[in-house]
Amino acid sequence: MLPVIERALGRPWDEVFALVERDAVGAASIAQAHRATLQSGEDVIIKIQHDKIAVKMRADLFILPVLQSILALGAPNLVSSMKPLLVLCREMVTQELDMRIEGYNRERLAAIFERSDFDGRHAHANVVFPKVFWEWTAERVMVQELAVGAVSLNDVAAVEGAGVPYGVAVDAVLQFFCESVFVHGYTHNDMHPGNLMIR
Repeated sequence: MLPVIERALGRPWDEVFALVERDAVGAASIAQAHRATLQSGEDVIIKIQHDKIAVKMRADLFILPVLQSILALGAPNLVSSMKPLLVLCREMVTQELDMRIEGYNRERLAAIFERSDFDGRHAHANVVFPKVFWEWTAERVMVQELAVGAVSLNDVAAVEGAGVPYGVAVDAVLQFFCESVFVHGYTHNDMHPGNLMIR
């Protein structure tokens, strides 16, 4: 994990961080999250891409045209209709491999949230978008604030323990998701519980 951080940031990890916890607090298909403390003393979460995941995913993309050629032998009409899908797939994987794009998408969604009247309708279920520390974010590493007091929507007991009825929290997130898609025409496509929390 530390070598990935150092390669991504181009410096020894301990120039940026006073502490990086070895055990991950969460993991997903291409990255894992670790608690850390910046040299400035701020507690943060570091999202670190799994080592070699970019190479593996790009290899998978290389296979797609080969599969397309094989399919063309038996179903040429199917293959011609698949071309736009393959292009989209390549674009999405490329974006997924860049943590800066995830950070940008989160900030864009947070800005939509700020200018919507959503919070007025659901003031008791505050949706939290952790701040990105851009000076320590790179293609394979994203550093974000540790959202103290925020809880994952996956943890029913924690949401209700924070004083928010679970149904209200779910309604708040669904309302916001619908507003961002149908009113603003935009959504963060990685809205898993690690990226979207309630306080």
